[in-house]
Amino acid sequence: MESQSPAILCARQPIFNAQLDVFAYELLFRDSDTGCADIHADDNATSHVILNAFTGHPIENLLEGKKGFVNFTRGLLRASPPISAEKVVIEILESVDVDDEMIMDVKRLKDEGYTIVLDDYVFSEHHHELLELADIIKIDVLSQSYENVKCELEVLEKYNVSFLAEKIEAKEDFIQCKELGFTLFQGYFLSKPNNVKGKTVNGDQASLMRFLRILQNQDAEFNDIEAVISINPILTYKLLRLINSAAFALEGTITSIQKALTILGLEKVRTWGSMLAMTEMSSKPEVLCVNTLIRAQMCRSLAGALSVAEAPVESLFMVGLLSTMDAFLDLPMEEVVSSLGLPVWIEEALIERKGRMGLILNTAVFYEEAEFDSIDWDGLRQIGLPDQDVQLIYQESILWAADIMDQLI
Repeated sequence: MESQSPAILCARQPIFNAQLDVFAYELLFRDSDTGCADIHADDNATSHVILNAFTGHPIENLLEGKKGFVNFTRGLLRASPPISAEKVVIEILESVDVDDEMIMDVKRLKDEGYTIVLDDYVFSEHHHELLELADIIKIDVLSQSYENVKCELEVLEKYNVSFLAEKIEAKEDFIQCKELGFTLFQGYFLSKPNNVKGKTVNGDQASLMRFLRILQNQDAEFNDIEAVISINPILTYKLLRLINSAAFALEGTITSIQKALTILGLEKVRTWGSMLAMTEMSSKPEVLCVNTLIRAQMCRSLAGALSVAEAPVESLFMVGLLSTMDAFLDLPMEEVVSSLGLPVWIEEALIERKGRMGLILNTAVFYEEAEFDSIDWDGLRQIGLPDQDVQLIYQESILWAADIMDQLI
């Protein structure tokens, strides 16, 4: 019997502009049969597997109309990619040797309209020709000091390029890099709480937190939830808009909160009500809401695929949803959890990441961050979830979140 081809795993990482809108996505690949986080093989055949995956319909969906940054090995630079310049950005790996032949290949791609990015770039006096061809230079701001980054930019500012700061881990780093002259930014700083001393929730947030506490109260009834939603016109509007959307495919239009709650059922009311509350929680960039929904849906789908007995799949959705609450409120997760009165097992999943619930949440978080090597693949396979299924669930969760966001904004 012929063995099945290994899965090509792919995750996206957003690249932001200075207003924290998504400018593009970097696509990060891994062969599920390798131990490497990314596929950086110099073999042309392996590289073209990646590019062929990029042109497939599911990968197109990951980009949501944005361009995709793709790492190019030396082998890929030798031929024009089978992808238009409107869709792909050529990101030249720092490991590629710069010689006359390489410069000729990059010039040809530049002439064909492709955007040229230099990845993890460190200045060299011998790179003048390459720098003249570059459009964007990515600089790792985590691995060096502020002064070193500043000096690097001063040397490079004579070239007609934009600067992309990568591996930004905190809001303070984003602000500092913006002041230095970076216009593009990459990292997971939005999903982490800002370090604000003496931070307290504001009036609107406090109201929504009370709503979340009622939703999580196992003794709460429909009347209690309806009363809270009814006094918040935005929640009322969004709940009715959502239940009348294609996501529920109901016959006839639902015009009352009571009927909407009855149709949803108490468990889904907790899920969807919490989701609606979080989208109103703060002035954080929209992408944080999007990523939260992707993570929550991925947790729910993984739980469904594993037939998890410890808790219903809607509870796993809740775990994913609440896992970014610290970033929404700029408070430690322990403080957020203690204020919501959550069931003990949800608290443990959010804070300790133990057991099967921890496996599910960690899988969603690590996949989202393209930390493929941190995922417990053996643990997932032991409970019947192959790599291909995780990849498919991730892709479907992105599509689902995009549809939901259309109803919420």
